[in-house]
Amino acid sequence: MPSFEQLIMSAPLGFANSCLALNTVANEDEGGLANAVTESYYHVVKKTEISILKYHREKKAIAFIIRSMKSAQPPPSISNAANILLSKSFLTQDSVEKILLKVKELSGTDSSEIESIMKVRNFMVHGLTFKFFCVFSLFQTNGKLKNFQWKIGVAVSSSTCKNLFSPYISVRYDIIEEDGTATPYTTELSYEQFKDFKSAFEKVAKVMDVV
Repeated sequence: MPSFEQLIMSAPLGFANSCLALNTVANEDEGGLANAVTESYYHVVKKTEISILKYHREKKAIAFIIRSMKSAQPPPSISNAANILLSKSFLTQDSVEKILLKVKELSGTDSSEIESIMKVRNFMVHGLTFKFFCVFSLFQTNGKLKNFQWKIGVAVSSSTCKNLFSPYISVRYDIIEEDGTATPYTTELSYEQFKDFKSAFEKVAKVMDVV
């Protein structure tokens, strides 16, 4: 049985466009998205019909995601599913969060995992995205953190430092996947952001103990 990532990578024709449409729904009609997830969930679990009156293609895309989560081997955790959807589909962070939270609610299981992830995301400083956090929260099982480097510099021109000649910290690291592929990541932080960055990761470590 294929993994969740393999299933998402082999999504049916039109899935990409449906994801883009889902992003619009998540942004403009949160209630409509919740209803679409509910209808799609019961379509997969109880074989009910999907209404063609509104958001039909979006519901089919959601149903594909839910079906893939249930049939994948091994079954993906919420954080793993979020990371894969963010990196392998056109869904935005907002769409992924809302879809997975609703799925957890409908499944009647403990939703503390994704709630913890969202809580930690709110600790992250400006410029560090949810996807960035997912990479770090998953490297223990899906990859390895390597070559973490940081250096201090003085800003002559920077979008992250308000004042010229103020200090900044440049951070670089690699994530080594199971197949040996190294993916580099870089970010630039002001000194104040770097202090928040350190504090955020201390909170991440505490949350990961229970995720």
